[in-house]
Amino acid sequence: MEEKGVIVTVLIVAAVLALMNIGILMNQSNFDVDEVAIAEKSAALVVLNMPKALTMEEINAGLNIPEIIMPEFEVPKALDNQKLDDVWDILNEEDIEALENMAIEACTEEFLEDNEMDGDEFEEGSIYDLFELEDAVVEFKKEYNDREVNVLNLGLDEEDDRLVKITSEIKVEVEPDLEDEFKAKVYVVCDVTSDDGDLEAELVYSLA
Repeated sequence: MEEKGVIVTVLIVAAVLALMNIGILMNQSNFDVDEVAIAEKSAALVVLNMPKALTMEEINAGLNIPEIIMPEFEVPKALDNQKLDDVWDILNEEDIEALENMAIEACTEEFLEDNEMDGDEFEEGSIYDLFELEDAVVEFKKEYNDREVNVLNLGLDEEDDRLVKITSEIKVEVEPDLEDEFKAKVYVVCDVTSDDGDLEAELVYSLA
């Protein structure tokens, strides 16, 4: 359809040119020819025979638009908190180890200040007072291996924000013997904080 319209337009233009040439010849032969009128009519014929512009609906109907399929992808799962803690521990391993050692030392010093000992015997102090026995012999036997040291705040931004909690369990022997042997276990919880850059330890004792 569009090809036919183009052919017709070409023929009209050719006819117009022919008429204009004839008009020129006539003018040369003293004939009166209205060239403007001929040009206007020819232009009108060209416009009438121009191919019709397509609408958007016609354009869309003639286009073969392929269907777009979005690829499927898996949304990454949020990192596990434990994994984040593990990464943090690795990055700050040296600082953590140093603070743990200083906290243990602070707790040990406080423990010796809290408890007056003669060799392995607690003569008086926090642990001795737990049993509320007169003339009792409370002897230290061992510390269990399941000591827990938890660095709650490493103090990377502010040194006095450092906070460490140490939980340990020791075994003592009490004479005269207690009826419940489990009372020979003493739990020791040590909270270590920082004040003006110095570590301070506070201990709490309890029986099983």
